[in-house]
Amino acid sequence: ENRVNGGYDTGMRGPGLAIYHIDETADNVASTPDDANYPASHYRVSLIQADGQFDLETMEDDGDKDDLFQHYKVNGITPEGALVSGVLSNSGPHAGYPNTKGYSGGSFTDTGVEIKDISAPGNEMTFTVTFVTSDA
Repeated sequence: ENRVNGGYDTGMRGPGLAIYHIDETADNVASTPDDANYPASHYRVSLIQADGQFDLETMEDDGDKDDLFQHYKVNGITPEGALVSGVLSNSGPHAGYPNTKGYSGGSFTDTGVEIKDISAPGNEMTFTVTFVTSDA
């Protein structure tokens, strides 16, 4: 979902592409990777925060300028983690989170979904979605 600072979103801390994780079978319980029951316990609908911080789940804040995906920051997401300048980030706050993995049966599953090439924020945004399947 393209979110820009204007209209309904006047006062937003930062524009960009909002990507959500939806699980209609979830118990709707706040949880983060630091919790013993994660990923079995999680919200039904959650914003995948580009900064990988889980601030919304921990009530650290009600959204910050780094939560949405933007071309000049975190500009992609794969099952393995976030893309920073198009490259998989394996260290710092983006090591493995966020990602496009599912929560099937309380454990992570590879969805094969990759969202890349996220454009700069504006009235229109573009991105590329691919579905990678394994031959296993």
